[in-house]
Formats: sequence, C-alpha cells, structure tokens
Amino acid sequence: MASSSLSLESTGPKYAIHKPQYTFPKETAADMGLYTKLPEDLQEVDVIIAGGGLAGCVVAGRLAEADPDLSILIIEQGPNNYAVPEIVHPGLFPRNLHPNSKHTLFWQGNQSEVLANRRPIVPSGGTLGGGSSVNWMVYTRAARSDYDAFDAPGWSADELYPFLKKFENYQGKGSKDHHGFEGPIGVSSGSFRGKRGEDAFIEAATAVGYTEFEDLQNLDKNHGTERWLRYVAPNGRRSDAAHGYIHPKLRSGDFPNLHVLVEKQVVRVLFDENKKAVGVEYQTNARFQANPEMQVALQAPKTVRARRLVVCSAGANGTPLILERSGVGNAQILEKAGVKVVEDLPGVGHDYQDHHLTLYAYRTNLTKRETLNGFLDGGIDIQEAIRNNDELLGWNSMDASGKFRPTEAGVEALGPEFKAAWEKDFKDKPDKPLMIIALYLAYFADHSSLPDDSQYVSMANWTAYPYSRGHIHITGPGLLDPIDFDVGYLKDDNDIDLKKHIWAYKLQREMWRRMPIFRGELATSHPKFPEGSKAAVIEKADGPIFDGEKRIEYTAEDEKAIEQKIREIVSTTWHSLGTCKIASREKMGVVDPTLSVHGVTGLKLADLSVPPHNVGANTGNTAYVVGERAADLFIKELGLGQQARVDSPVDDGQAKGYSPVADEQAKEVGV
Repeated sequence: MASSSLSLESTGPKYAIHKPQYTFPKETAADMGLYTKLPEDLQEVDVIIAGGGLAGCVVAGRLAEADPDLSILIIEQGPNNYAVPEIVHPGLFPRNLHPNSKHTLFWQGNQSEVLANRRPIVPSGGTLGGGSSVNWMVYTRAARSDYDAFDAPGWSADELYPFLKKFENYQGKGSKDHHGFEGPIGVSSGSFRGKRGEDAFIEAATAVGYTEFEDLQNLDKNHGTERWLRYVAPNGRRSDAAHGYIHPKLRSGDFPNLHVLVEKQVVRVLFDENKKAVGVEYQTNARFQANPEMQVALQAPKTVRARRLVVCSAGANGTPLILERSGVGNAQILEKAGVKVVEDLPGVGHDYQDHHLTLYAYRTNLTKRETLNGFLDGGIDIQEAIRNNDELLGWNSMDASGKFRPTEAGVEALGPEFKAAWEKDFKDKPDKPLMIIALYLAYFADHSSLPDDSQYVSMANWTAYPYSRGHIHITGPGLLDPIDFDVGYLKDDNDIDLKKHIWAYKLQREMWRRMPIFRGELATSHPKFPEGSKAAVIEKADGPIFDGEKRIEYTAEDEKAIEQKIREIVSTTWHSLGTCKIASREKMGVVDPTLSVHGVTGLKLADLSVPPHNVGANTGNTAYVVGERAADLFIKELGLGQQARVDSPVDDGQAKGYSPVADEQAKEVGV
C-alpha cells in the first residue's frame, strides 16, 4: 500500500456525500475496509466491481449511498492513492509519466510503419481512482451531438445532462443552468494561473479569428477559446474519483459494507452453466512484489463470489482483456489464445479509439515561477514546496485552450477528400471541433538537452474525432501473455487525420509568432524544413515576429517535412475509448443501453470502453458521466432504496428507487 509524507490537516468533518473533500483528515491509518489481502470471512459479496478506476469508484460510491447494507467489493490492480503527493498535488502530475511510476500503466502498442516504425506507448491510470488520479485534470465536456450520436435510449445529451451536473462542484463563470454545484468533484482554477501565458494564447487566437468564450463547456459552444478550468479544488488539491466518492465513506466508518482490495489483478469473470456471472478470479499484482517473475509462478489465483452483480470497470484497455480471458469475445481470437469460448462476441476489443496528440515546444520570456518547469528540472525543491504549500503545486500548467474549426477556405485548401469528410461529419454539426489546441506552460522532455536557460513551454494539438481505428486483444489466457495492441493512429483512408494535424501545426505556429511571450522555436521539436525554406524554424527572437495578416508560406516540400515530423511524434492523449461499445451485436456492440453484456447475464460494464463514438473533449468528463449513468441504471435494476425518495434524472421504464443518504446525514466537508 502506498505511503505518503504529505502533511495532512483536518478542517472539518471527515466525509461528505455531496461536496468534494478538499482537505484530508489528520490520521494516516488505512481506511476501514481497504485491504491488500481479503479477510477470510469476506469471500462473497453482493456486487463485485473489477477495476477501481474513475467510473468504478463512481459506481461503488453511489451504490453504497443508495443502500449501505449492500456489500460491495472493488478490486483494483494498483495501489491505494490516498494522500500520495504526486496524485493530490496537481503540479507533480508529470511524475506519473515516468516509466517507473507505480500509479500508471503503460500499454505497449504494435510496431507501425505509418508511425516511423515506432511502437507507441499508451499510459492509463494504474491506481485507485484510475485516470482521475494521474491525468492532466483538464475540465472539458463533449459536444451535444457526441452524446446524441450514441443512438441509445437513456444516453442522449438531454438525458445525460443531469448526470453531467451531478458530479460537479463547479466554481467557474458558466451559467447555473449548465453546471452542478453540489457534487463530490471540484472544478475550479486551483491555486494558481499563469496569467501572462494565458493572456498571450487568448489574444493570439483572437488575432487569427477565434473568439474567446466565457464557457465553452455547455455542450453547444464551439469554435473559440476559453480560460480553462481543472479538476482541482480551490485550495490546490486534485479532485479525483477515489478521494471524492470512496475515501470519505471508508474513513467515516458509516459504510461497513463497502470494501476495496488493492494490488490485485482480476484474471477473469466466472460464469455458471447458464452463463451467469457469479464471481471473479484474481491474483496478487506481482508488480508490487519483490522478484515479480517468481511471485507470478508461485501464486495460485483466488476467487471471490458475487451474489447479485459483477461490473467490469477496468478501462478501455483493461476491460476487453478481462472479457476475453473470461471467454467472452471473438471466438477465433479466443480459440487461438487457448481460451474456452463462453460467448462469441466479435465486438470485444474492436474499434479502439484515441485522440492523437502532437506537441511542439517554444522559447519564451516567462520566468520559472510562470511555468511548471521547476518541478521537472530540479529547480524547485519538491519537499520544501509541499511543506510551504507552494501555490504552484495546485496548478496543471494549462490555463488556456480552445476548440478549433477551419474556415471554408481552409477546408478547400486541404483537398477534395478532406472536404468530403468535412461535409459529411462536420459541416452541419457546428458544435464539433476539428482540433483541440492547448497551451501547457511546461516542457515535458529532457531539460538537459535544451539549448539555453530560457523557459520552454509546449503547444498541444489533438484530433477531436479521429477516423483511424485500432484494436486490443489477448494472445493467451494469462496475465503475462503479450497483448495484440494496434493503436491505429494515422491509418485512416485518404490521410484525413494527418491533414488535420498539418492544418493545426500551421495554425498554432501563427498564434505563437503573435504572442508577446514568443522568443523562438525549439528546433528539435519542429519539422526539419528544407534549406532556404520561408517556413524555416526561428530558434531565437526578441519578440513576436509576424507581418500583419500575412501567413507563413509553405511549399510542397515543407508540407512533406511537417508530415514526417507528425509521423515521428504523434502519440496518445491517454483517451482510450470504445472497445466494448453500446450497440447491437450486428454493429459490433458488446453491451446494450443498460450496459449488460450481450449473451450473458449478471455482467455489466461501466467505463470508457462503452462509448460507441469519440467525443470532442478530454475524456475524464465522459468517464464521470458514464459512471453516474451506470450507477443510476444499476440502482434501479437492483431495486435499491425503494422506501426512500426517488430522484433519478432519467425514466428508464424500470423500477425507480435511487436514494442517496439523506442530506441531514451528509455533513459537508470544510473548504
């Protein structure tokens, strides 16, 4: 179990149901009900949740609120995340990118010719709270048309809007009609904003035609910029799903039937002769043991039974692998892997999606206290910063971003194939961005390789709706067997995804050369333009360099240089999605609109594997919505809290009965 040197203070009651826990209790003893070894008398529960990530924590927390007598067991492959410094302090989030991080999983993709023969790596949350514990904490929402495209009863934008509000404790400038203010997850500016960088981005975007909006996150606004918020409380602490939904309940002692088992991997779901899910098989995660290979060889899997329901919530990468090891998936893949087929379901692991990211670095005249670089290059003593509660710790370095679409002329310039795709999927959906472009006031690579002591920062471009698709499958029955993981980047017909990145590269470069903080471009992070090119990289400058409305000129050779750089650097946004989607079998679906797996009973899914289409936003928000919607469905189906008030936002034609703990019992945490 992870330990922490974090200084903890108590400024209020120990838990809350409806408000985010902004501070931590003094005591550092393990939560009641949190184990690394399951007690001997806990071999059967009502509900097993295989995966303690973002959505899994939401589901468990809401089920416990609906009926504290319901016995619930979360099984999480990673460690406890309670009060871990690199988790609770936003400014330390880059430490979760290190390959030796105990809190992050790194999925190795197959080698790809279109990615300059690279084998891309896709990180995901590897601790309690999942991605919400280790991600970049960016608060953005999907477009209205994204949810309507789910084309499933109970999953339209209007039906999901109550769940979008339910988890939020929003402290921004958006309308009260569009946001929630009583949820367990804080949304705010945190404890710091890099105002000079923020203003520079907003002003430069305005100069090239993109309007600033007060709130881009109302499902309808698009084609402009915003001063972004984050999943950070006003006191500068990360607001993650485990600290919001689980830890307050465990530490209160009021939920004795809520249990969390960490550092244990679910091998497979167990089915009876009628194909009903009745439990899971699990084993200790050797990653947290000495001599891991020997530990795997020595240990025997254990089982735990579920009386009422098994929920897989291991994420878009983990869930399809659990299903396939359980015998649920494409029969040909399972037979080749040596797994007995329980249900032939070809959609499992199919249609892997992600948002494709490129990062470019720029030289600035910012000071070290206006970037996060001090935490990355050793310039700031982290332990001293924690002791002094340095305001930079409550910052993720990303204060300004936008949702961008090309002009009509820009569409024409990208060619007939791109224009056809635009007219089919974007033109009549004005809420859909082509690209997300964001300023990160940090440099995320090797600082020792930088040419001087200036503050270098990053510009992020990512495709909101890639056409490229991949897959993720098992190759054998065991946890140590290699996976077949094709990320699919840049494999779409007619190179539409590549053209999006070329367009975004040119746009963000125009923005940068207009920023008052601009002092040059880091050559190694930009394309290698031909000698004499008018688009050549300018490594050092005394300030902005632009000529009125005139844009940088690019030749066909310049375009090839941009393409090559994109293929060399395009990577993940950690936004894996869609591998077990809500759809019919005929459409390669894995679950129905109630999140029941086709062809078996007693098995539900609740994570980012279920969205059938991508969303034009950071996916953490969608994961919270999936968790809240899933909990609402499961509470009704299990018939929980029938005597309490009915407050489900959606009438599914099922017996209602969602009953959170009464307000007078849910004491607020001090802020």
